[in-house]
Amino acid sequence: MILNLAVIRIDGGTQSRDIIDQDAINTYAENMAAGDKFPEVTVFYNGLDYYLADGFHRYFAHKKLGKASIGCNVVTGTLRDAILFSKGANADNGLHRSNATKRKCVNDMLDDFEWQFWNNAEIAKACRVSGEYVRRIKSERGVQTETVKYKMGKKVFERKPTSSAINNKAEPIPAKVEEPEFKYDPQEELLQSLAAENEALKDKLAVANMGGDSEEKDQAAAVIAELRERVRVLEAELEAIKITRNSYQTENGQLKKQIAAMKRQAGK
Repeated sequence: MILNLAVIRIDGGTQSRDIIDQDAINTYAENMAAGDKFPEVTVFYNGLDYYLADGFHRYFAHKKLGKASIGCNVVTGTLRDAILFSKGANADNGLHRSNATKRKCVNDMLDDFEWQFWNNAEIAKACRVSGEYVRRIKSERGVQTETVKYKMGKKVFERKPTSSAINNKAEPIPAKVEEPEFKYDPQEELLQSLAAENEALKDKLAVANMGGDSEEKDQAAAVIAELRERVRVLEAELEAIKITRNSYQTENGQLKKQIAAMKRQAGK
């Protein structure tokens, strides 16, 4: 998909490198100007915004060349999905990741309210590093790596985490709310068609009853058509906002349950 650079957001915390390399941007721009083809950047679309998750140097190279748009691989997902994806971006191709970048990715996950409870293998997989690398950074931070202590009555037990759950007693995360299955309704389609035809006839009647010459009427018809299109676009944007709001509300409910579980664990 081709997207305008202006609609792609780069302010969501999805830039996981330690620095943006200006020399790399200049080199990319020179190669692009010479006709070299580059892979599409990866963006995540949450129903409202497009967040750049992989391809910041290609993005800035396009801007340097004054290009208005860029080829994108669009993935449906939340901003957190985009942030998580960015932790492992460029592990196999593109500009080689520095050790500082790898360290930053792991530390970012260990600072996160949810991902810090993932085990070493899960964090390593997300950041595209080794489990030993994660263990070493945890050790440097003074984080207990693979055993968790918890109380049951007066006894203290230790266990190894087996999943991304906060603890065995954490409340389960509710399943993602699925959109209702679309069912074709010919009667509903007919009603929508008649409504659209009725609006078109109203527009024609409004123009026909106007005074003035044919040129003025043509201008009026063009204005009405433009306003109709604006209304259609605004209605579509409103529907997208509603979908995003519902998604955020679902995520918020999940986060509240996780935080409550964390508080219970911390109080033990």
